[in-house]
Amino acid sequence: MALARLWKRGVLVFSPIAHSHCAALCGDLGHDPDDWDRRNRPLMEAAGGMIVVKMLGWRASDGVKREVKVFDAAKKPVIFLTWDQLSGPPV
Repeated sequence: MALARLWKRGVLVFSPIAHSHCAALCGDLGHDPDDWDRRNRPLMEAAGGMIVVKMLGWRASDGVKREVKVFDAAKKPVIFLTWDQLSGPPV
């Protein structure tokens, strides 16, 4: 998991997928992008930048596109990494 690999390297990360997806499924929170923007906005505002891991489907993800726009508008860095760049065996 990319989140664990980054944590092991000392990078403090919030991942909407890792942290929120299960809660969304279990709590029947729905898929409304505006609701997710509202939930994630304070975390994005507090973040110093964004890391996008180029995993299957990342280019097609509307959520990733929306989040990148938020970081670009705030002039915060957006870093794109491949799985191999995270190096080491999967955690």
